[in-house]
Amino acid sequence: MTMTVSEHLLAIKTHLAIDRDYYCVGVRYEDAPRNIGDLCNNSRHNVARDDERDYPEYGTAEYDFMQELDGTCAYNLSVDWVTSIDKQLALWGEDSNAEGICGRSHCYIVAGDMSSNADYQPDEHEILIKNARVLAIIF
Repeated sequence: MTMTVSEHLLAIKTHLAIDRDYYCVGVRYEDAPRNIGDLCNNSRHNVARDDERDYPEYGTAEYDFMQELDGTCAYNLSVDWVTSIDKQLALWGEDSNAEGICGRSHCYIVAGDMSSNADYQPDEHEILIKNARVLAIIF
């Protein structure tokens, strides 16, 4: 299913009303197909990247060599991130293809416990979620 940026961001806003029984809630983009309730893999840390989306292909020796983090990386669904949604719409264009812009084939709302890696510096608006589970499938 092709989703426009406008539909994608509206779906994320809609899911912000999810019952907050979890300490951390975020938006996760990845290529792995998942179902609601699935436990996500721990993310890997790529210190040698120029772009936050620059990662080796999943399952390759290069990917497996990277440091495994203590949780799953996601964009933090905090007030700051949510208020930037309208800015993203203006930047990306409301009718653009969301999957193409995000660079991944799936988008999920994930939730779990706060996690911490002492030597890990998250990207802007990023959170590391321990035992992250899929709460909703956006696309």
